[in-house]
Amino acid sequence: MLKVCIYEFNQEIYEKGIREEGIQEAVERLNQLNQKLLALDRLDDLKRATQDLEYQKCLLEEFGL
Repeated sequence: MLKVCIYEFNQEIYEKGIREEGIQEAVERLNQLNQKLLALDRLDDLKRATQDLEYQKCLLEEFGL
């Protein structure tokens, strides 16, 4: 969690930290999805998910990610 001292608050730095945390969370979710698809030998789904964002969203939902 990003800690900010009220006396040294900088909106730009705060917003950058929030974005970076969001990006890191998204990357972790996609890595989890990729690992699950690989473990289940669903290579066609993995390939399609890299090209079709709507399908990727469906897979994330399917696996509860």
